[in-house]
Amino acid sequence: MTQTTQFARKVILNSDLKTSSVNTAAQFKLREGISFERNYIGVVNVESASLQTPSILHSETLAASNQFIVDDVNYWESGMYTTGGLKAVFLACENWDLTNAMNVLTLYVNLLEDLPVGSLKFHISGTNAMVTLESATQTTATTLRASYQGDENGIFNSTSVEVSGDVEAGETVILAYITEQNEQIETSNTEPYLLKKLSDTVFYHDSLVARISNILEAAKEYKVIFDAVSSIKVTGPILKFFGWYDESGVEIAANTAKIAVLQNKGYDFLNIHTNLGRSVMNGDKNDNQIKRGNILWTLPMTSLPSETLLFTNYNNGGKLPYQDEMVEEIYIYFTDIWGDRVPVSKFSMVLLFDAHEIETAAPGPTIKRARTQLLEALKM
Repeated sequence: MTQTTQFARKVILNSDLKTSSVNTAAQFKLREGISFERNYIGVVNVESASLQTPSILHSETLAASNQFIVDDVNYWESGMYTTGGLKAVFLACENWDLTNAMNVLTLYVNLLEDLPVGSLKFHISGTNAMVTLESATQTTATTLRASYQGDENGIFNSTSVEVSGDVEAGETVILAYITEQNEQIETSNTEPYLLKKLSDTVFYHDSLVARISNILEAAKEYKVIFDAVSSIKVTGPILKFFGWYDESGVEIAANTAKIAVLQNKGYDFLNIHTNLGRSVMNGDKNDNQIKRGNILWTLPMTSLPSETLLFTNYNNGGKLPYQDEMVEEIYIYFTDIWGDRVPVSKFSMVLLFDAHEIETAAPGPTIKRARTQLLEALKM
């Protein structure tokens, strides 16, 4: 544990007991201030912390406007299907378990529903299979396959009897193409499956959904290829969710593809900030310079979103010095590695305050001091 002196004092901060909130920062007013004697400098450290791990898809990430533009039209706050547009689609995912393949599949479908028909395709690669999802409007009444049937190896069997779905002329649907292979056979289905009708609130057939979910699970990480049929520009913090973060935004030209790896497990690190000092040097996203900041500690996010992270500091060093003669209030807030604020709804932490004596060196030689010493020597 952290080495301390006789001046050590602990302060426990709990988000439920904060005095107030200012711009995602929790303010704590101390009933009794913390001060030290003269010739001492105060230092503070995080001894332990617990918090509810946040999702990347939170209100601060989604606050910016114009984050998803297709052919110069903004679909961020006004989508094709969902009230509130793509912003509402992502915000609804804040408390979802996005390590669950079924939830990820639902997110893909919701995105396709809210974008112009046919503007985007998702290619999802598993271990021995690939799924392509796209939206389409049927020009004539038709019947589409809706139930996945496979042999004992999970390979599509064309002789199997399938449940079919009738689609009316002019109806918009989500289609799934599945390509599968093993050592003996490769089956590429040019005829699509009917995954969902936009007029329905549920997927069309459970067996097809289960097969696509299994392919997603086999991928181990949710890597997806955005195949843009129309030009797409994505800007703002939502890019973090796709692993694309760039201050200038990302453009996907028509008839091109771009790989994304969903950051479905949340943040890798979060920084704890405080008002007590600016002695920590940290990176700045605007010019890639190392600058002075007020980071108290960096926490590795070892828990999934909405789970509880527990952190204990076994480091004997790393104490943050501060110059305040009296600490009467403490502000705490969190940022990601890019320096953007992250709202953490619940946290508790123990701060260890201590003090160290300022060692003053013996006065150095000066002409006046040398003359005084010489006169004193002559008197002897």
